[in-house]
Amino acid sequence: MRGGATQDREQVAQAARGEHFGPVVQPVVNVVRAEILQFGLAEQRNQVLKLARTLAEEVLRAGTDFDGRERSPMRNVEARVTLGVTAARAGDLEEALTMGDRALEGDRQSVPSLIMTSRELASETRRRYICEPTARGYLARLHVVAPSPSPDQPKWSTGLSGELS
Repeated sequence: MRGGATQDREQVAQAARGEHFGPVVQPVVNVVRAEILQFGLAEQRNQVLKLARTLAEEVLRAGTDFDGRERSPMRNVEARVTLGVTAARAGDLEEALTMGDRALEGDRQSVPSLIMTSRELASETRRRYICEPTARGYLARLHVVAPSPSPDQPKWSTGLSGELS
């Protein structure tokens, strides 16, 4: 009886490793495993995007008075950029650019902070949507906020110039 249970466990272990399928079926098993892994990673990515979106929306809610006046303008800018990044990664270019433009419109702009937080949105926009005229327009507007550095400017303060070209 004991030998049968051990043999069953070994068969289960072989099945888990894909060994019992043989050389013809093994590549298919590997593809299925890769797809399962990719699906799991996609699910994790979607959960992270959803969490980032939820937190950014909460920052906007907490940073805005009942009359619409912003209590925390720079935090709200960062939250809008985060919403833009999550929209870009979810495939919604229009929402991404709307949030990016709203971040650039604010009355108070700490340019270094805006540059720092906008790098990811600029990168996603360039990587995914560079052929779209609206995306190129957003990148151009962002480039106006963070122009190319002058030759005497320190290298560490170059802003988005490398990100936008």
